[in-house]
Formats: sequence, structure tokens, C-alpha cells
Amino acid sequence: MNAAVRVEHLGKQYVVGGAEQIYGSFREMITGVFTAPLQRYRKLKGAVHAKDTFWALRNVSFEIEPGEVTGIIGRNGAGKSTLLKILSRITAPTEGRAILSGKVASLLEVGTGFHPELTGRENIYLNGTILGMTQKQIRSRFDDIVSFAEIESFLDTPVKRYSSGMYVRLAFSVAAHLDPDILIVDEVLAVGDAAFQEKCLRKLDSASKEGRTVLFVSHNLKMISALCDSCIVLNNGKVLSKGKVSDQVNLYLASLFDETEVSENPDATEEQGPIVIDNVRVCSTNGDSSVIKLGDDVSFEFRYNADNLDGKAISVGFSLQDTTTGEFVLVYYSEFNNVYFYDVNGKGIVRCLVEHLPVVPGKYLIACRVVADNREIFFKENIGVAVIRDGDFYGTGRLGHRAEELTKVLVDGSWEHLSGITEIGDVNEAS
Repeated sequence: MNAAVRVEHLGKQYVVGGAEQIYGSFREMITGVFTAPLQRYRKLKGAVHAKDTFWALRNVSFEIEPGEVTGIIGRNGAGKSTLLKILSRITAPTEGRAILSGKVASLLEVGTGFHPELTGRENIYLNGTILGMTQKQIRSRFDDIVSFAEIESFLDTPVKRYSSGMYVRLAFSVAAHLDPDILIVDEVLAVGDAAFQEKCLRKLDSASKEGRTVLFVSHNLKMISALCDSCIVLNNGKVLSKGKVSDQVNLYLASLFDETEVSENPDATEEQGPIVIDNVRVCSTNGDSSVIKLGDDVSFEFRYNADNLDGKAISVGFSLQDTTTGEFVLVYYSEFNNVYFYDVNGKGIVRCLVEHLPVVPGKYLIACRVVADNREIFFKENIGVAVIRDGDFYGTGRLGHRAEELTKVLVDGSWEHLSGITEIGDVNEAS
């Protein structure tokens, strides 16, 4: 079976502080006819050269089979959006090639894909024409597109007057209903409300069952896990890994733990290296390790065995990862407080006390990492589990009004009423 998407040694180089040579996509050239043909011509012909460049993507290769739903995840700046723009033919690669079999529809950042001066109705027909559909084919799907987008009252309004939510609803509906062979969707769905996101996910799932290929970029790992058959992890413009979704999500979560600027040590493993942390104990300072409540003073104790670390400044860090969403709710290193450890040879315990724990009830995986002289010497994910129960965080008898449904952390501030003051700028003077 021929791959729906084949990417071979793809690279994209950008100019720092200057404009790159601009390549017009077919979509851009058609929409440009309506406003500024001369400007478009100049952009197509022009180029600005600068000395400083960087590679947003480099040597990226992978294949996606027809009907496969593939998630693409990675940190901000990893190259996800650049990759999708190349696959959507919005920008050209500097090196390598991307081969896509069939019609491609894409939904990237808000503001792309539609002509702002045209109405919603006109943009539906424009996009269908770009995809090679006849007027009859577009008309046959027109009512479904409008109904899905829920913008009937604004159909004949220029899309430049749409809110971001309205724009996304129409853009997704157009992309999903005009029968593309390959559908490319960026994080833009986050603009819509929860009900519309759910409707979009059902539509994407339906499209894949009909044999369409879907590429889906999102930071919502729960959404990626529920929707995708496979997953690609991008890191610093390169493919870190591709394969089973659960494996790639775990790999990505492990990479997220690196919140400091340190270099990776390929020799650091769980079983070898100058230091190994083999156990962690989490307990309230009252000594009860079985029950940890929101608002407790909590002790995190890490047991280590170290060798050959004389004179090195050691920083120990840990994270709490929500088991339901995969998101980090806490990342904390001793160096954040300018605390380093020097005499750690042999066996011992590193203890961290977190006062008045603000993390709401839930189950959290613990990962641990050790850095010496700005170099990772140990990392282990899932080294322990912290189960946090509800507690009297505010000391008032109230339990935070089911805060775990809205947020993962609570704050404890102070409130006061400044009687007689009506101007914000006068508050500091009164206090």
C-alpha cells in the first residue's frame, strides 16, 4: 500500500532578522487575486538575504498510511507548525521533499485559509474550488457545512468580522466536509468551546473510518491518546520518535521534565552512572504516608547511592504529573532556591519540604532528575506516586468548591475592602 504521506529528509531554514524568499501556495495565489496582485507578484519575485539563519526542521523523515490518524506533539518551537505548513503547501522546504497522495485540506492558525473580505458563503465556494471540486459538488455539501459551523445568521457577512470562534467553526467545517483525502489540523481547535471541540473530534474519527488520513497537532495529550492511531514526537526540529501513542506520550512527558538549560548525558541510565535514586517517600509532616491532604506540609524524600561526585555541585529536582491528563502541575529543583549539594558520596537521603501543598486532589506520578555541573547525571520517570486527597486548604472548613474540576493548584491570598476609594491608582497610597 502506498503511503498517504511520505516525508523524506525534510528541512526548513529561516532567516533571522530578515525575510526569507517567499513561495506562494496555490491557495495564496488564488486569494491574492482579489486584493493585491502586484504585491503578490513582488513577493514571489523578491528575496532578502541575511547572514544569520536557523533550521526549524532538519532531516525529518516518516510515513503515514492511508486512513491513519497521526498525532504530532512536541514543545513550543519544536517545528510542528512549520511541518504542517510545508505539508499544506503554504511554505516550501529548504531541503528534502514531502509527497502527499490525494487532496489536502488544512486548518492551521486562525486567519489562514479564508479571504477576509469575502463572506462565509463565498469562502466556502472558494475553498471548494481550490480543492478541485465542481460547483455542484460544493452545493451538495453546503448545507451540512453551514449547519455544522452554526453560523447561519452570519453566512453573508465578511469573515473579517467573525470572532475567532466563529472563524474556527467555519474553517473546520469547510475542511472536514469537502471530502479531502488528507486532513491537517493544528492546535487551532483550542479556540472553540468544549462542545464544539467534542463535535470536531467525532468528525475527525468519522473521517478516519471513511479512509481519510488525519494529521493532528495538539498539546492536549488526553485528546491525542483518544483520537490517534500513532504519534510523532518532534524535538528541536527533528523526529525524536514515531510509534504507539502511549509510548510516544510517555517519551514526550519525560522530555518535558527538563525545565532547565542542561545538556543530555547519554550515559545516564536508571541502573548506572555516578548517582542512582532508587526510592522516594512522600508523606505529610505528621508522619502519615498513607494520607496526604490538600494544604498539608509534605515531605518528598529521595534515597540515593552516589560515587565519584567529589566537588561537584548537585541539584535535585522532581515533578508531579497528572495521571488523567498527562500534564505537569509541578516542577521543582533545589537550584531554584540556589540550593546545591556537595557531599553526596555513598548512600543518603535528599529531602524537600513543600509547605502548604497547593496541588488539588488527584493521583500524580513522580519523576526525579539530578544535574551536576549543568549536566544530567540521572533521570527516572514514574519513580513514585503521590495520592492527594481533599483538605481544608484555607483553614475555614471550606474545601475549595470542587476546585479540581477547574484548576490543578489553589492560592491562598488576602482580601480587604478599601472604603471610600474609587480610583485604582489610589490603592497603594491608602495602604
